Amino acid sequence: MKFFKKRKFPKDEDGYVLHALDKNGCDFSVKQTVEFIIDVPNENSGKQVLEELKTEGYRCEMDYDDEEEMWAVYCFIDMMLTYESIVEIQDKLRDLIHPLDGEIDGWGVGL
Repeated sequence: MKFFKKRKFPKDEDGYVLHALDKNGCDFSVKQTVEFIIDVPNENSGKQVLEELKTEGYRCEMDYDDEEEMWAVYCFIDMMLTYESIVEIQDKLRDLIHPLDGEIDGWGVGL
């Protein structure tokens, strides 16, 4: 029988997501593909955000959500899941997308 050390995360939105992933059996010892969702006000802004992120080497795609009636850019990053790395990537993305009217609307990992 294996015993796992219970991980502790900060009590903020990112920490709660990491806690939920941990609780649902996410493997923190291997890289995961993290999807960052970036809301944009219109298609033109989305194209600009997409181009900027691709220029910086990020793997991204843009889509229109019929249900929400809005454009979003999805940025996929293979990375180790740590609180610090999630915050760091969000800060980098925010610096790139803010001048183009993009806003990070969360992130997740498919299990």
